[in-house]
Amino acid sequence: MLKFKDVYNVNVKIIHYLNKRLKESKRNGVLEYPVYVRVSYGRKNERVKSDWIVHPCSEYDFENDKYLLELKQYESEIISEILKKCDDKHFYLSARLGHSRNHITEIFLGYMFDKYEIIEQIISFVSEKTKISKTILNPYFRTELNANEWKELYEKDIFTTKTKEKVMYLSMLLEFEEKNYPPLPNNVFGYRAGCIFVSHEWKNKNKKAEFMQFAEKKNILQKNKLIEITRKFESKIMENSTFDARFI
Repeated sequence: MLKFKDVYNVNVKIIHYLNKRLKESKRNGVLEYPVYVRVSYGRKNERVKSDWIVHPCSEYDFENDKYLLELKQYESEIISEILKKCDDKHFYLSARLGHSRNHITEIFLGYMFDKYEIIEQIISFVSEKTKISKTILNPYFRTELNANEWKELYEKDIFTTKTKEKVMYLSMLLEFEEKNYPPLPNNVFGYRAGCIFVSHEWKNKNKKAEFMQFAEKKNILQKNKLIEITRKFESKIMENSTFDARFI
């Protein structure tokens, strides 16, 4: 656990390196090593495994590959942001760095709805229409849906007003994600800087403003509701990014 004091008044250094103390691997006869990050500020030093460069790298690629150089810069920006947020409290850098890869849409689904909120309302709706017992229907429902599927649900007038508004917002988030963050080609292993819709993109790469413009043009939610849900959502983004537990 770390304690960070006044990030603006200390010299922060974030350096990626190949961890040659760990067992190397070989690809096409070239030695490759896992990538780690050394974070130094004041008298504190922390070494953590890179969460964005997930594959071992050769010395040449580590120093010269365009995409790796961009990823090192991207992850350094994220770590700098983590340090600014720690508010002079103990924190777990590895956990917060891991959370930086959580998709915005996953955060919304995981934090903005009450437990079973979606499933219970869908099951109640279907049960009332079909007269089938809720206990029979329960195993057949899921919440891993795409933008069009969420849209279909809110258009069926299944949910309470508050739930419906959040579902409408989520469907627009997913549509925005699909348009702006297409899947990487199958031959790409790992990440590219800016390849997934994460909180760093939302806060620091102008994606919040772009989404708000996108959502206003869709004219699905009233502007005051759009702003209200966004404010609540941003507090949940902060909650997710400062959660000091890691499960992988």
